[in-house]
Amino acid sequence: MNTQNLIAEARKVYPNRFLLSKIIIDRVKQLQDGSKPKVEVEEKALHLDIALKEIIEGKLVVSNLEELGLS
Repeated sequence: MNTQNLIAEARKVYPNRFLLSKIIIDRVKQLQDGSKPKVEVEEKALHLDIALKEIIEGKLVVSNLEELGLS
């Protein structure tokens, strides 16, 4: 699945594009800093695609908007 399709699917989970962007940015930073993916991914998968797959598969859930600085 290409990145655009992943974004479309992730928007079904978080329809607010600003919230989705913040979640993605924070998770990509975590992955760049060495966090392990919460989903099965290809060896050379982009961090963006990994974050989107985590959202789509329900592995990345935001329970508190204050965590994101969005309250």
